[in-house]
Amino acid sequence: MKDTVARAFTRDDEIFQNSKGIRFRVKSFDEKTLTVVGLSDNAEAKLKALSIPASVNWKGYKYSVIGIEDGAFENNQTLTKVTIPKTVKDIGENAFLNALNIKTVSLGNGVESIGYRAFSGCTAVKSVTIPVAVKTIGEKAFSGCTQLQTVTIQS
Repeated sequence: MKDTVARAFTRDDEIFQNSKGIRFRVKSFDEKTLTVVGLSDNAEAKLKALSIPASVNWKGYKYSVIGIEDGAFENNQTLTKVTIPKTVKDIGENAFLNALNIKTVSLGNGVESIGYRAFSGCTAVKSVTIPVAVKTIGEKAFSGCTQLQTVTIQS
């Protein structure tokens, strides 16, 4: 009964935000999965360290965060640190494109795909560790990262 009632009030593709201003899209109500869409306007102006949660409780259910959508943080000028949990499998195209002030990126061990130009133009990033689970790195994923000195690929 609970699922039937919740289903009536929750639809796939519905967007909401948590208390920190991170915006999510319901990817699948049935599978209880979400993707990150971006930040609220207020959070975009203030948030410096972004720690994407592995799960989010919403409308009485626990949802797993499985991806970051295309362009989610494109052109963000306030973020300096990004932490992505092991539940995230896909980082979309242009996800952090031209987020000029990101210095630190921590990719969770579950990341399998880094999209086209995902971190392109992140000029402050100095090092990146690619998790062993990564199967695909899109073209130009780290192009224009002019301070990037070390890329470590886990084995």
